[in-house]
Amino acid sequence: MLQISAIIFNKSHFYLNFNEKLFEHLKYISLLCTKLIIINKNSTMQKKLKLAVMALCSSSMVVAQNTAPGGKTDASEQEQAANIMDESAFTFSEAQLGEDADMSDNVTIMNSNSNAYASQVGYLFSPMRFRYRALNQKYNDVYVNGAPLNDMETGQFRYSMVGGLNQQTRNVDYALPFEENIFSMTGLAGSNNYDFRAGSMAAGHRLTLSGANRNYTIRGMYTYASGFNSKGWAIAANITYRWANTKTAYVEGTFYNALSYFFGVQKKWKNGHSLSLSTWGNPTERSTQGPATDEAYWLANDFQYNPYWGYQNGHKRNSRVVNDFAPSAVATWDWDINDNTKLTTTLFGKYSMYKNTALNYQNTDNPLPTYWKNMPSSYFDVWGTSEARYRTSQALADWETARAWWSNEANRQINWDRLYFANRQAAANGEDLLYYIQAKHNDNAMVNLSSVLNTRLSNKQTLNFGFNLGQNLGRHYKTMEDMMDGLSFHNINSYAIGSYAASDPRVQYDINTMGPLGLGRLVYEGDKFGYDYTIKGAQRSSMGQLHRDFRTSPLHRGRQTEL
Repeated sequence: MLQISAIIFNKSHFYLNFNEKLFEHLKYISLLCTKLIIINKNSTMQKKLKLAVMALCSSSMVVAQNTAPGGKTDASEQEQAANIMDESAFTFSEAQLGEDADMSDNVTIMNSNSNAYASQVGYLFSPMRFRYRALNQKYNDVYVNGAPLNDMETGQFRYSMVGGLNQQTRNVDYALPFEENIFSMTGLAGSNNYDFRAGSMAAGHRLTLSGANRNYTIRGMYTYASGFNSKGWAIAANITYRWANTKTAYVEGTFYNALSYFFGVQKKWKNGHSLSLSTWGNPTERSTQGPATDEAYWLANDFQYNPYWGYQNGHKRNSRVVNDFAPSAVATWDWDINDNTKLTTTLFGKYSMYKNTALNYQNTDNPLPTYWKNMPSSYFDVWGTSEARYRTSQALADWETARAWWSNEANRQINWDRLYFANRQAAANGEDLLYYIQAKHNDNAMVNLSSVLNTRLSNKQTLNFGFNLGQNLGRHYKTMEDMMDGLSFHNINSYAIGSYAASDPRVQYDINTMGPLGLGRLVYEGDKFGYDYTIKGAQRSSMGQLHRDFRTSPLHRGRQTEL
């Protein structure tokens, strides 16, 4: 995977981001170039200096994670490199997470000076997916301005919410288990609190243009932050666009189309009060890559083989398309009561709309090319000899036939034209369609009110306490996306008909609409079918923690109560 980016304005350098290890000295060149540019920012020779060092600054700061020969690294050198916030570590792209990994994969970024284990793994693996002590991501709490963002149904945070907001997610506070923080009781796998206040963003303009052979081919990003002016106002904005089509994407048959935006405004008064409002979203349409076995990769001679796409009328079409949009907003009131006490109150709200399509079938075989009956291994066992029926000469001949069938690329992908033809034939015979595209929807509305009071009792002792009130409404349903030239579809469970009679109510998805003959309600494109339900949830919690710093080690005591 190769990514080439050009960043101009505030930081003028070029960088290459490789997965392979780069030479150690490139780290020092990158650091030297960055320092030289900053030092000479106001110099009359700034332009000449930038041109002179741009060629040298061709390595991303991610190379700072390489260790010296022999695996040893100077402590001060490693500490300095670990403190550098590499951009790749803050790039949360929802397509990096996979089809359902939006809710299951973990992207944990850690930074700790007191925890040796976390300091090492956070330094070496920060740009990668990493589960702290192998804990599920639901144990990692994520906040924005002190308001929790984790989904109330699953307990997990979807990083696609902040996809493309690289600069905004740089302002983050970390806390590992049993470590003190000023925004919450730390989660079992740590807690992250992103600061989305406009006045906290680095002032200036930043333009990023990137080309990559990853989920997206090109990326453009523009970020602006004004900083506080003389009247106490600050404005920050960001817009990012990422794109790839089926011809340019790294994985064949996929595409990517994502727009990210952010806008924030903050007003600070001289009496210690501050009010900020920020809104952001990431409307995305993307297709996904399907899983396959080693046998399929071997037959296709491609480890990026994707069984989810096929040709339709000469054009590539993917059966798995994700549409995701979660517009969010947060309002924060900060009150510096005095030099030692601060009150932070945050109201957060979002409405997420997630839709994922899939090719489905009824009363016929699975149309995916990786269906087990299409694989050569279903005819002949090349490894074992225990099953005699899989070791006959006829089984070997069938294995050869299946392998030859797989050698044709058209057979390795979905044959859309054949599926449409089969549906037209079924319609002509007055039968229900055989193949269709369904869409699973997960829509979620969430509101959170959080307030935390931080007070410093002495130079070595702090006290924090607060509460959180949350309300969640989740809607989950399935719709008919494309009938693929079929004319009729009944809302029944065709898989259950094999176990129950067609007239048995247990084959119905909805007995209220089964009709007098028990045939089930007719479903057309855009209609709901299968399931449709709502989950309501509420969260009430309070917390209090006392932290005392001794000479040898800090003492941290806390308590959190959830209702």
